[in-house]
Formats: sequence, structure tokens, C-alpha cells
Amino acid sequence: MRRIGPFLVWLGLLTAFCMTLTSCRLNPEKREAVASRAAQKGFEARQLDAGQFKLFVLFRGLEASRSLTVYVEGDGRAWRRNAGPPKDPTPKNPVALDLALADRSEAVLYIARPCQWLDAEELKSCSANYWANYRYAEEVINSVDEAVSWAISQTSLAGQNHRLGMVGYSGGGTVAALVSARRDDVDWLVSVSANLDHEAWTEAGDLTPLNQSLNPTNFGKQLAGIPQLHLFGEQDDIVPYSVLESYASAIGGNNVTLERHENFDHSCCWADIWPARLESFVQGLQ
Repeated sequence: MRRIGPFLVWLGLLTAFCMTLTSCRLNPEKREAVASRAAQKGFEARQLDAGQFKLFVLFRGLEASRSLTVYVEGDGRAWRRNAGPPKDPTPKNPVALDLALADRSEAVLYIARPCQWLDAEELKSCSANYWANYRYAEEVINSVDEAVSWAISQTSLAGQNHRLGMVGYSGGGTVAALVSARRDDVDWLVSVSANLDHEAWTEAGDLTPLNQSLNPTNFGKQLAGIPQLHLFGEQDDIVPYSVLESYASAIGGNNVTLERHENFDHSCCWADIWPARLESFVQGLQ
């Protein structure tokens, strides 16, 4: 009988285990599979032309709501050390997507980052700069901002008083903060495992500085008045807590809350406390 090596045994067990968990994926889901999974939760999918990018978005409840919760996905696949950026930034574990699908708000918009969930042909025209040094560049923030404005224009929110909340995971939290800084209709901002001061983040991790990216800490005046909750896992080895402290210090004011969660890491186990934690925060503002 042919012996099965330890690695194959481990891989088989891991695969079987992952099949029971939405948060554990060996490979990214295809765009069509994500759209199908989201449709079961009442979401529509679209490839939205926003600025110079085509963004993959999911949305529900837009037509009959005066409040909107927006989710921005993380940076995507991790870089391979000494091997450069991945060929495709689509995340294997799209935490913001899972949080958005669990959200019980009236209207929800999920925004993937530029170059995520593209097919092979589409990806050829998307520069790897946008999941590297330019990941928070002006044109990226403009694109996500346009997607938010598009969603509002499709709803009863347009031209009326409305409530807009921004949620971002990991680098998506950085994008959500930068979008919030340029809008005048954001009621609150929540981030999960976010590198909100990317200068402090790259310095702490001895990483290449993101010189072509905007940094939320440079927009303290615009952000200081927005109620904020930033969640951090004690076991997070990607974004140190000092990065959040640096951001909070730069923003100032009494509206920024940093919240530690024991036994959580960068991606686990935020879905376990969602959406109850978000709802508690939002209700506390009313």
C-alpha cells in the first residue's frame, strides 16, 4: 500500500476542516460564486465604473432606506516575502465581505478594492501598484468615494438627510477613513484590524514605505468630529496596537475609541461578534 506523507494528511485534514468554515479558504472564491452566495442574503452584484477603476460591489436595500452601511474590503492576498506582490490581490479570506453579509442594517453596500475579483483578462489592465505602494492613492480613494455616492444616488437617501456609516477591514479601514475625511455626510466610522497610520505600520514592521499613498493621520481636522470605533485583536501579528495608538493621537478629540479583543488575531474571530458589536456601537450614538 502506498504511504501517504504527513503533509498530504495535514492538507486533507485542513481542507475538510475549512469546508465547515466560511472564514477559512484555501483559494479565493470566483466572482460569480461570491455573487451567488451574496444573492442568498438578498444582495445584488455589479461591476461598477467608478473613477478610473471597475469595482466589484454588492448591495441590498438601497431603494427603501435612509441609512446606509458601507463595507470596504482589505488589501487582499499577503505579499510573499522576497517574492514581490501576488499576481492577483483578491483575498482568500474576505473578512469585510463576511461582515457585510452578516449585517442586519436596512441598506448595505460592499465595495471590493481596485483589481479584486477581476477575471484574468481584466486583471491585465490593472497595475500591481494598486496593491502595493499606491494602495491608498488619491485615485483609489476617489474611486471608492464615487461608489458610495453612486449607492446614495440610487436610493431615497439622495438629496435628503440620511445616515451613512463606514466600515473597513485591515487596509479597507484605511480607505474607509480617507473616504470619510472627504465627505460631509459620514455619521460614524468603524474599522477592524486596520493600519490606520500606514507610516507607523511600515516603520514598525520594517516594511517598504507607502510613499504614494494618503495617510489618515494627515486628515485629523476632517476626522476628529466623526464618532469612531477601531477594533483590534490581541493576537494580531500584522498590525500592532501601536499603529492604532499613533492614529488616535494624531486625530485627537474624544470621538475615537480603541477596543482590544483577547484571543482575536488579524482575521479571526470578528464574524463571531458581528453584527451585534456594530449594532451596539451605532445604537449608543443615538
